[in-house]
Amino acid sequence: MTLAEGEPTELAPLKISADQCKPLDLSLLDLTDPTLLVGAERGLRDVVVQVEVPDARVTVPDEPFVVTSERWRFEPHVTLLPIGSRVQFHNADPGSIHVHTFAQKNGEFHRTLGAGTSSVDYALKSPEAVFVKDDIHPWTSATLFATDTPFAARTDAEGKFAIAGLPPGEYTVTVWHELLGTARESARIVVDQSTALDFVLRPRKGRLDGRRRVDGTR
Repeated sequence: MTLAEGEPTELAPLKISADQCKPLDLSLLDLTDPTLLVGAERGLRDVVVQVEVPDARVTVPDEPFVVTSERWRFEPHVTLLPIGSRVQFHNADPGSIHVHTFAQKNGEFHRTLGAGTSSVDYALKSPEAVFVKDDIHPWTSATLFATDTPFAARTDAEGKFAIAGLPPGEYTVTVWHELLGTARESARIVVDQSTALDFVLRPRKGRLDGRRRVDGTR
């Protein structure tokens, strides 16, 4: 999974003042913008890859997924989870945060969490990319990507991914990135062979503008 040639390999550092990050020292914060992380050979991190397989069913884990605010940064930045899963937000920072989700299908979630506390569970019942922010520290963001297929993966720091267990056949593969949008290709899976599939992603209107695509969508 790679970024198109000619596109910037990183965004400008996050602009955070010393007052905004109190009681933490600004020097303790990672100011890298997590919405576009490009590794060696222009590999893209945090791209969600999904393979459309008719009648495939997801398995929902018993325990909730956990998203943690640490040094005013949500980790992981992108969480891939099957529909029906629950998410718990944890505040490992020394001050309060306010978790706010933006969803069209799964309902919004608002919760203020004091230092060292965790939220009640947030359930995601429909497939959707749900944007999350901390209203107190607005640069702190994450995405919950709820999928209805078990054949899905998130790319690593080098832009690589693996999806196992697909029966032989022709498939449609869809990829998503929070700034670069979506792309779709066909792939043929052969028995006892690995199939390499490389997408090249680019902003839909040419350049990146801050933390959003220039058309104003995520």
